[in-house]
Amino acid sequence: MPVQQINNRTVHLDVELEVRDLFRASLDIAKYRLLAAVAIVAVLFAGLAYFFSIIDEQKIGLELFPLFIGCPLMAIVGQVLRLRVACKKSLSDKTTVQYMFQEQSDGYDLNWGNSFAHVSWESVLKIVEKPHYFRMDLDKVSAALIPKRAFHQASDVVVFRDIVRTRLKHKARLFAEPSESITAVY
Repeated sequence: MPVQQINNRTVHLDVELEVRDLFRASLDIAKYRLLAAVAIVAVLFAGLAYFFSIIDEQKIGLELFPLFIGCPLMAIVGQVLRLRVACKKSLSDKTTVQYMFQEQSDGYDLNWGNSFAHVSWESVLKIVEKPHYFRMDLDKVSAALIPKRAFHQASDVVVFRDIVRTRLKHKARLFAEPSESITAVY
């Protein structure tokens, strides 16, 4: 009788979350709202410029230009700064999280401070890969963030992608296909 070989690949990650990691992910999530705000400001400015040209008062329009463009742009910059402060408040200086992903497991293990959790793959809504991190959405409000710098070897990223593809199938939005080389990650 042939011996079955069980392939149980494992990825251990020690992640030190920093404010810049959370800010980058938050900014990535909010970028469409910020771009919509910039588009609205541009349309309003174009409308006002057209209005002042119709009434033949370009001089007044130029004098009021800083008010028309400055206030909305300050509001947009204010939102980015607010996002940065919110990220800084939500994390202490450095937060260490440990993950363990196993190929044959029904979920992944998570250690955060003195707490331990086993998160089932069924609880993960989706996982999204971005250039600098992976984001696992657990529901509409909470997510787990894994910076790519936490992977010690390029092969760990490949194994992680394989585990996620196997367990989450259509919920996984990852960059590299399984056939791509390991060096494409770094």
